[in-house]
Amino acid sequence: EQDRQAVVEGLADGTIDAIASDHTPRDEESKRLPFAQAAPGGIGLNTLLAVSLELYHNGHPSLLEVLKLVTSAPAGLMGLPAGSLKEGAPADLVLFDPDTVKDLATFENPHVPSQGIEKVWVNGQLVIEGGRITGKRIDRIHFVEGHLSPNVGVPIHLKRRAPVH
Repeated sequence: EQDRQAVVEGLADGTIDAIASDHTPRDEESKRLPFAQAAPGGIGLNTLLAVSLELYHNGHPSLLEVLKLVTSAPAGLMGLPAGSLKEGAPADLVLFDPDTVKDLATFENPHVPSQGIEKVWVNGQLVIEGGRITGKRIDRIHFVEGHLSPNVGVPIHLKRRAPVH
């Protein structure tokens, strides 16, 4: 709890200026080892939005501030042309309802899109629709200093419960 509070304080006072996911998925066998021997990492993208929205739901940063922390802030720090809506920039978008987002992934089924996420576009390609992966191929991946960058999209949230088409 002390660590969580320190993160919240760091976000509030600007010590922490971005939230990103390493997104290093591992198979079940590499994680079911003693802690010191287990491979680091996990499927972070499924958890990133849900955990970030917890800050908002607990009355910490506003929704727009949380979205900035997971989109334009990491992109800006890494010098990536992503995380904002600009002409000529990659169209990375997430359409979601902030009141229903929940991580549903497990070790047994790690590629389940989160609940409450209606649609996801990466580089203009619709890759998740209605909770299902569309199978569209993504032709752009960012590498920064030899590392795969976080997916920094622009979340668009829904305040209504009507179906999205």
